[in-house]
Amino acid sequence: MKYIFDMETQDPDDFLTLLLMLGHPEVDLVAVTVTPGTPEQVGLVREALSWFGVDIPVGAYDIDHPKQCVSLWHERAYGAFGSSRDAEPGGELLCRLCDADTTLVTGGPLKNLGAAIDLGGLTLGRWVAQGGFAG
Repeated sequence: MKYIFDMETQDPDDFLTLLLMLGHPEVDLVAVTVTPGTPEQVGLVREALSWFGVDIPVGAYDIDHPKQCVSLWHERAYGAFGSSRDAEPGGELLCRLCDADTTLVTGGPLKNLGAAIDLGGLTLGRWVAQGGFAG
């Protein structure tokens, strides 16, 4: 089964999940989508992908979002990373890549999933929602 991970980067949990998925031998990660999907977030995701030698599509809900949306923890823990606009619209990416053999793992706000549903034609084999703020 193939996996797509939909994440955010306001705190460490989704980034650590991304690293776990990239390093797990039984996870076929075929794409990552980010909410809101700022250039800083896309740059961070692309940096992590490069550590594992993985070249997969990255989607963004709003690449022009005015805030960076990456916590300082990421730079403190993993060093500096660049920004990138190398992303396609997240909803379109999900519609293009998801099928009955896809597991979508969501860790952040469901903006990309909502955009895909609004576009129509989304098919998923399984949806796993993790995360949630309890503070």
